[in-house]
Amino acid sequence: MENMTIYKNKGEIFECQFKIDGATIEDTVIRLCLEFEDNKNLFFYGTLKHDGTCTIDIPTLKELKNTEGKLVVEAIADSTYFRLYEAEVEFKNSIEIEMTKKPAKEPSKKTAVKLEQILSRKPKPKIEPKEEEKKVEEGWESIKPKNPYRTANLKTEEEQVEEKEEKRTKLTKFDNFMKKRNGQK
Repeated sequence: MENMTIYKNKGEIFECQFKIDGATIEDTVIRLCLEFEDNKNLFFYGTLKHDGTCTIDIPTLKELKNTEGKLVVEAIADSTYFRLYEAEVEFKNSIEIEMTKKPAKEPSKKTAVKLEQILSRKPKPKIEPKEEEKKVEEGWESIKPKNPYRTANLKTEEEQVEEKEEKRTKLTKFDNFMKKRNGQK
């Protein structure tokens, strides 16, 4: 028995030659049968010409899940069945692409570095601001601050440090007061 390959994603034409004696070509039916193991069959009928050539169109079989089967060419002439040709068939796509995924690399261990800014406990030297300049424009008096980009609600870093130191000293004075009041040293 021959082995054949039928491509599922391409239509194919099966051609063969017949010689018929004792029956007319018009009364003869030629068909191609694909037999599968799960007891299912597909039939494709062919056209027979007066010179005995037969062509059978096999359409695309994309939905076909089977990968193996048998191809049988049958003829029915004058109410008689003939099994003329058999071949083992493998069904596959004409183009096959396969992909394999590479294993994921282990993430590299990175050392985390964290920087913190520590404010010193020593109060920074206090910088005395210069007196604000007064400017008189056409009879109106206005005050021009030293730093024109600084808004009234924002405090400089120095002012913030001074404020924290002042709160800290107030708390220690209050703690000392409470200790003296309670008779502790």
